[in-house]
Amino acid sequence: MLPEGAGTVTFDLPILVLGLAGLWGGTLVAVRGAVRLSEEYGWSQGFVGLAVMAVGTDLPELVVALSGSVQELQGVEASGMIVGSAFGSALAQGTLVLGTAGLMGYLPVARRMVRRDGITLLLCVGLAAALATGGRVGRWEGAAMVLAYAIYMVSLIHSERGDPAPPEAAANGGPPAPLAIVVGLT
Repeated sequence: MLPEGAGTVTFDLPILVLGLAGLWGGTLVAVRGAVRLSEEYGWSQGFVGLAVMAVGTDLPELVVALSGSVQELQGVEASGMIVGSAFGSALAQGTLVLGTAGLMGYLPVARRMVRRDGITLLLCVGLAAALATGGRVGRWEGAAMVLAYAIYMVSLIHSERGDPAPPEAAANGGPPAPLAIVVGLT
């Protein structure tokens, strides 16, 4: 049941502004937490960005996808919102976010990240496009996409473990990387 006035500009605009303010504040908290994770466990900032921050920034899209999927099951058209949110987010992250950072000043980019993660990004976008060319994404296509992401994450964790940890991380006796990532997300 929606509150009285829902669906009007006088109701929805303040709710939108409050939501955006909450996102702004939550983002600041998340970034500070990610930097602390990186420092405390001796993980590279690139790894924390790829493994922790990326999942955190995708939570709104996951909520849209889950909510939209439930609506679709109930016969309400929501596929445009789901696909638009996913593709729009990927496009904005790859162009608007990096472009804005570049406009603010020099942004060094590790070649290793471009080779490993940039190519993986292109392959995953290609996989999503190829699987959706039939006009729908069903359970098998969804499973293939989730599996591709899981394989990437396992590879990323193994890659990060291969990098020598700073002495502080070894002295702290931090938990194994996968456990710490899960704990860091909760």
